[in-house]
Amino acid sequence: MPGDRLITISIRAEGQRNEYGEWVPGQAVEYRRWATRRDKSFEVSASTEGARNHIDRVFRVRWFRALAETRPSFVNVTDEAGNCYEVGNMTEVEDTRRRYIDLLLLG
Repeated sequence: MPGDRLITISIRAEGQRNEYGEWVPGQAVEYRRWATRRDKSFEVSASTEGARNHIDRVFRVRWFRALAETRPSFVNVTDEAGNCYEVGNMTEVEDTRRRYIDLLLLG
C-alpha cells in the first residue's frame, strides 16, 4: 500500500520541572512520512449546543520504532494543507510482509 500524501509527525518528549520548579515542555522531533489517508465515517451528531460534524480520520504510515514506542498523547500530525491534529489512538497493523501504524486523529 503506497502512501499518497506527505505528512509531518511530531513526537514530543515528556516535560519536566527545572531547578526553579517551573514546567519545561519536552522537545519535539519531527518526521516526514508518506501516508495513506482513510476517512472512517462521517456523522452529524445533535446535542444541546447544536449539530456537530464528526469525521474519524486515519492516516496509515509505515512502522518505525520512534512512533511505535510513543504514547498517542505525545504525537501530533500536520497534513499537507497545514492542518494540525492530535492523535487519539495508534494501532499496529501487520500485512503479509510489512507493518504499519494507523493514527486515529482527533478534531
